[in-house]
This record gives sequence, C-alpha cells and structure tokens, in this order.
Amino acid sequence: MTATVASLRRLAACGLVAALALLFLGRPAAAQGEARERLNLRVLNEQGGGVFAVDRGAGDGLAKGDRIVFLLRDGTRVPGRVTHLDDRSAIVTLEDPSASLPTGTKGFARVPRSRFEIERPEPPVPDIPEHPPWANQDAEFTAEMPLLARVRGVRPERRPQRISGRYMVFGDQRATSESGRADGFYRAGADVLVENPFGKGGELNFDGEVNYRFTQLPEQADEYDGRVRLDRLSYVLGGTRFAERRFEGGRFLQHGMPEFGVLDGFEYSRRLPGGDRWGASVGLMPEPFPDYDTGDDIQVSAWYEWVADQTEELSAAAGYQKSWHNGEPDRDLFVGRIRYLPDDGWDFNGSAWIDLYGDSDDFKGPGLGLTQAILSTGRRWDDGDSLNFVYTHLEFAEIDRYEYTPVGPDRLEDAHRDRLAASGVKQMGTDRRLHGGLGLWLDEEDDGADAQVGLGLDDFLMDESNADVTGFVTFGKFTTVLGARASYGRAFRNGRWDVMYEASNQDQVGFDENNDDIPQHRVRVSTDWFGAGGWSLNVYGDVTIWDEEGALTVGFYFTRSF
Repeated sequence: MTATVASLRRLAACGLVAALALLFLGRPAAAQGEARERLNLRVLNEQGGGVFAVDRGAGDGLAKGDRIVFLLRDGTRVPGRVTHLDDRSAIVTLEDPSASLPTGTKGFARVPRSRFEIERPEPPVPDIPEHPPWANQDAEFTAEMPLLARVRGVRPERRPQRISGRYMVFGDQRATSESGRADGFYRAGADVLVENPFGKGGELNFDGEVNYRFTQLPEQADEYDGRVRLDRLSYVLGGTRFAERRFEGGRFLQHGMPEFGVLDGFEYSRRLPGGDRWGASVGLMPEPFPDYDTGDDIQVSAWYEWVADQTEELSAAAGYQKSWHNGEPDRDLFVGRIRYLPDDGWDFNGSAWIDLYGDSDDFKGPGLGLTQAILSTGRRWDDGDSLNFVYTHLEFAEIDRYEYTPVGPDRLEDAHRDRLAASGVKQMGTDRRLHGGLGLWLDEEDDGADAQVGLGLDDFLMDESNADVTGFVTFGKFTTVLGARASYGRAFRNGRWDVMYEASNQDQVGFDENNDDIPQHRVRVSTDWFGAGGWSLNVYGDVTIWDEEGALTVGFYFTRSF
C-alpha cells in the first residue's frame, strides 16, 4: 500500500512538471489587460475566522474584491480578498479560513493604474479669434503619437537620493488566572529603502528588528530571551525599465523565485525583450528561525519565468535549487509556479515543491517526490458574489538541513497533510451578504473537516459600520469544536474600532464524560487610529475564559511611514 501511495505521488509530481512544460511551449495568447501597480501593505490585527485588518484602504487605491497576497518568510503565499473598505484600512478575508498571519505580516495587491489618475474637469473653451494655421515645428511628431512620446524619462542614476520606509513598535502582554504566570513579547524595528544611495541608480534595503520575550512561571525560574533579527540588508542595481539586468547582493528573500527562501549571497536576473525573465543565485542559506544562523548550508539555483504579455496576467516559472549541508550534497529541489490573474473571470495560482531523491535517501527512495503544493482558483462577480477553492499538500522532505523537529522514520516516510477548502460570498442586497466555507483534511492516520457560515451587514445600526454573525464547527483528530462568533465595527474620521465575541465548546476525544467538554468564551476589542503624518496605531484587548481558567492579553502595534 505504501509503495502504491508513493507511486501516485510521484506520478502527480511528473504531471505537474509536464503541465509546466506545456505552458512554456504552448505560449497561448492572452487578452490585453489594464496596467497595474503593486501596492504594499501589512497586517494590523486578526479579527477571527481568517479575517484580518490591513493598513491600506480606499485612499491608497484598494477596492472591494481586490485580491491580496500575503508573503511569509518561507516563500509561501497566502491569498485573500478585500471584503470591507475604509479610507485608510481594509478588511481582508483569507481564501483558506484556517490560515494564520502574525501582526505585521507583509502583503501586496496589484491595483489598476487608473485608480491613481486624477480626474479633472475639462476647462471651458475660450472664444479665440481666427488665426492663420500654425507651422509644424516638429515634423517627426504625428497625431497618433502620445503627447509626451518624445519626452525622455529621468534615469535612476540622475534622480536625487531618497529615503523612505516605515518603523514599527509592537507590544503584547498576557496574564492568566494561574497565580504568578505572565508572558510578554515586544518588538521594535524598521523597514528602510534608500534610492540611489551611491549615485549609480541602485537601491539599498534594510529590514530588521529587536525582539524581547519573557515568561514568569510560578515556583520556577523566570525565562527571558532577547535577540536582534536581521531580515534583510541588500543592495539592488538595475531591474528598471532602463536596465534589463538586475543584481542583488546581501541578505534578502530571493526575488525571482521567493520559494527558494532567504539568501546570504548574490542573485542575477535579466529581462528579455518579450517580458520573460531568467536568473541565478549563489550563497549561504540562513536557518529559517528567528536567529537566522548561517554558514552550515550553501545553495546554487537557477530559474526562468515566462509571461504572456507585458500585463503579466498569465505567467509561469520553474526553477532548480541545489544545496549542500556542512559540505555534503543535501537537496535537489524543483519549484514550479503558474499564475493567471485576469481583470475579469476565474483566476488561478499554483505552485509545487518537488524533491529529487537518490539511492542514499533511505526513507523516500529514488525518484521524484511532491513535498508541497498549493493550488487556488477563484472569481469575483460584478454584483459582489465570489467563490474560491484552495488545495494544499505538505509532507516532510528527507534532508540534512535542520528545518524541522526531528521525526521518526515512519513519519518521514508516510507523514503528509492534504487539505481542500472552499469559501464563497453571496450578496443578498447592497448591504447584506451570506458567506461560508468548508474544509476537508486528510493525513496518514486520520481525517477531519471544518465548516462555517455567516451573515454580514453593512451600515447596521450606524453608518460606516459592518456587523457579522458566524457559526462554525471543526471535526479534528483529538477535538470537536462547535461555536459561534459575532463582530461589530465602525469607521470614524481617522480610524475604526471593532468588537468581537466568540463562544465555543471543545469536546476532547479520549477523556471521560466529566472531563471531555471545555467551554470557551472570548471577547476582543480593538481600535485603529491613522494620522496625517503616515502613522497608525492599533490597540487591542483580548479576554479568553475556559472552564475555570482565564487569560487577559493587551497589546499595541504602532507603525509610521516616511
């Protein structure tokens, strides 16, 4: 049975590789779409059930239904859509409600450039007396050419040095009913971009922070931990409309193929005349933990990305990464990616991590193995209805690099997790919507499901407000959860506030009837303020009460753009 399952996985991996090859060779024509701009954003807070607030809104170019992609440091992308909009913030619902995003997680949206254009009324036509025809002073200019066709743009190396970015301070304090126990977590950091720092037109990027955590334990020694974390320090040269070549050196998340992870090294890429790109990188691989220890692992990689046209609505990429651990060959990893993001219709995102194993890999055996796959498709209609499907597959890779807690041979050979999730929204009018989701999962030992259904209301009781009531159930391996959640929020001139109450019962599998049910009540209150100087402040309080125990969490998240 095990051999049959392994064969099926390898067959699926080969099928994904073949699909990528067909995309590259077929090159289907794509419809011309509107040019788009990338809008960066960050998570402000979690509101429960896969719903998050972000620090960009209608004033920044977002609109309801826009697709948001959140970027995790391991290269994984978590998609979602804007479901509620304020001037300086937005509510994003993830396509997979089970996904979780820490406060401060980066993301982006691709919004049409037309949203940034200022509509000016046409001036009245003055009464100008007749005049002899003007002589054409530019014989090379024709009526079909754009007005600024012969105006040259300012090259990056001629632009003045400019510093932009944001800094943030985050604090989280938690106290429980257990006498003498408390936890605290504090962060301070900055994300800085220096344009043209050395007069060559390049960019200097910095992203780092200081973390401090402590835990007070009753009748035990308290625990304290502080660290300085450097997420990015790199210099980029080229990669603009004036330079088809791009160089980056330092510490950074790889640009062409983020799935290959963070690199201490160098990356080179080139844009071809038709819009396709290719690139390669070499360097050390920091361990994927907060300390980012480096020096034990080295990698080389190469990739190619094909685009259907300059709008990049349809693109596909494939790459190969070879790594060594302490000087010994370790991993042969292939990554494939497909994206189709039309202005109207169904979009599609697919990515796959495929490992090539050899005779020395005792538990996987020689051949291809599908280690991770994420497939998603969805659509939003003009009336606000939407439908999304997400499939994920995850299993352990047999590697020497220390990425996972050590697992036994049986789990390394057979452990996997497959999940299929569907979610959708049905508009019941201009101010009402019905939403729901269903998820099914399967691993090597068991299976389970989760579901939720809810009703959202806009302008309920007060203008500029949104309310929601959702019921949910989870059938897990060790716990069955049944509960409901109610939330209410309202935007005001310089921010918004939100209140959420959740009640649930957790039925523990394997306990006697006197100790198998754990009721839980949770109340969360949060408020956001936005200032004209580019700052925002989120303050929240969260109270959770179990059967006879409870916990109080208070915190804040302050960020300022400059």
